[in-house]
Amino acid sequence: MRVNPDSNADTIGFKVGDALVRLNGETVSDQHRRRSKRCRTVKPGSHIDLVVSRNNKPVELSGIYDPPIVSYPPRQLFERPVPSGRVDLVRQGNTVRATTRGVTAFTLLLSPDQFDFSKPVTVVANGRTVFDGRAQKDLRTLVKWAAADNDRTMLFGAELHIDLSR
Repeated sequence: MRVNPDSNADTIGFKVGDALVRLNGETVSDQHRRRSKRCRTVKPGSHIDLVVSRNNKPVELSGIYDPPIVSYPPRQLFERPVPSGRVDLVRQGNTVRATTRGVTAFTLLLSPDQFDFSKPVTVVANGRTVFDGRAQKDLRTLVKWAAADNDRTMLFGAELHIDLSR
């Protein structure tokens, strides 16, 4: 373990190699699990009494528990080569209203459970009609998405490629 200069541990008197034995009169037997659990029960700004083992001899320490509040800049978990976009859809019958942000195209999958393929499908994106016509059932679409999803409750009989740049 290390003790950073001018840290709360340094101010209280911890040295490299110290092993925490007692915290506020309670024995700490499992160094990693109990130490962090016990420290979480101590309120910042309160006085603490410690016994550490230093070179196999007990050493008493005391001070004010003043853990630093460290704020790290947010990290991006996944690389994004381009900014992400968003498509929000609302379906009413065979009409789909899409609100988009940051996308120039999207693929709309049509399920025979939700759409009547005998009637025209209308897609309105950002207030503009971008598709109005019949969707053709396509066995290749059904097989492709069934294999990708591996979920018999998500069967898609047609797909529409919606281009918003036109």
